[in-house]
Amino acid sequence: LLFFADRRVDYPILEVGLGGRRDATNVSEPIVSVITRVGYDHTNLLGKKLSGIAFEKAGIIRERGVVVTVHQRPIAEKVIRAEARRRQSRLIFAEDNIALRAGKPTLRGTRFRVKGRFGGFTVFLPMAGVHQRENLALALAVLEELKNMDHPIPWSAIRRGVGQTRLAGRFETLSRKPLVVYEASHNYD
Repeated sequence: LLFFADRRVDYPILEVGLGGRRDATNVSEPIVSVITRVGYDHTNLLGKKLSGIAFEKAGIIRERGVVVTVHQRPIAEKVIRAEARRRQSRLIFAEDNIALRAGKPTLRGTRFRVKGRFGGFTVFLPMAGVHQRENLALALAVLEELKNMDHPIPWSAIRRGVGQTRLAGRFETLSRKPLVVYEASHNYD
């Protein structure tokens, strides 16, 4: 947090380290909270039931805040909806607002045709994996919400940012001959 303050970043993005409800990052006051696909994560600490894990992750939802997520497995979505309702937060499902048509996925990434409330454009996401479609929809839905809140982020910057996205160790191609792909995920999702 001190690094973000020292650098005077416009939009710090904090990833919850474990669960949400009891994570140290939960001391922040986010403009928008994001819940990615809820899976069986850290079951030794968050519980073995998807409903319990979703409850812990929904702990980042703020009173009268905004939370962006994707349509979840039914039990996880039920928990997130209930927590958003309890906290009187606006709940946004990314795929309801962002339409993505994907080209042929490759090891280099995928070209997407994007349509949202702010128009449409084509962008190449240089990250492999079909799960990146959902991640891109989440990111774009958050950016639309920021635009709704009068945060001036031009679409040209968004397209450029998507095109420059990198995440080492996540379905990363280390070599083509022989083909070596490195993936450091810790659960199916």
